[in-house]
Amino acid sequence: MSQKQFTILVVCTGNSCRSPMAEGLLKERLRKHGINNVFVHSAGTHAPVGNPPTMNTQIVTFEAGIRIHDNRAVQITKEMILQADLILVMEKVHKKIIVEMAPEAENKTYLFRQLINDSDEAEIADPIGKKLNEYRICFSEIRESLDLGFPVLIDKIKKGS
Repeated sequence: MSQKQFTILVVCTGNSCRSPMAEGLLKERLRKHGINNVFVHSAGTHAPVGNPPTMNTQIVTFEAGIRIHDNRAVQITKEMILQADLILVMEKVHKKIIVEMAPEAENKTYLFRQLINDSDEAEIADPIGKKLNEYRICFSEIRESLDLGFPVLIDKIKKGS
């Protein structure tokens, strides 16, 4: 008996920094744990469609052994929102935009850092246009959230699949 596929959508503003980092980390972590019934993808609320991740994003993910250079920016759509079982966003404004597009998505949309902290104040700042070290800090925040929140994420996947 096979499990139903579970879909995780990761959202930031331009789909060129934070959400590709998080998408890459999530895919790598799920693969390492042998979890293959989860589809992870990302999108932006204001994405420059077709653009690759920024060079600094590619550098910090490459340093962690994660390859995202083939990713291309995608604009979020209502269809993506409705098809996702779980939506992880980087800022409160992203959740607001998603809920405006699809009010029924409110209960499946969370700040990424809410995996480890139930506060809705736990945003991950956008490093776009900043120095490489800011990208490393951002990547570290995403990785820490995933490391500490992985059991919560697995529980959500089990309940939804």
